[in-house]
Amino acid sequence: MSKPDPNTLLTKEEAKARLGIKNDKELYSLIRRGKLRVIKYGKTNPLRFRQLDIAACLEACAVTGGEASPGEKEKEQAP
Repeated sequence: MSKPDPNTLLTKEEAKARLGIKNDKELYSLIRRGKLRVIKYGKTNPLRFRQLDIAACLEACAVTGGEASPGEKEKEQAP
């Protein structure tokens, strides 16, 4: 079985599912803090994410033991 292409573009919903986050606010926070790169693509649904960037975000946001997704880690840090 071949590996998935790391340059495949994912929609916002697909990216949230891969990252384990539930709302747009968490996704936009990752983008704003520079943890996740975004590609603007088209006018009707402009945000796309490369699988490679999703994997890099997961790696950068990993918690020892793999207990928290990027969204959960962000919630823990919120005041």
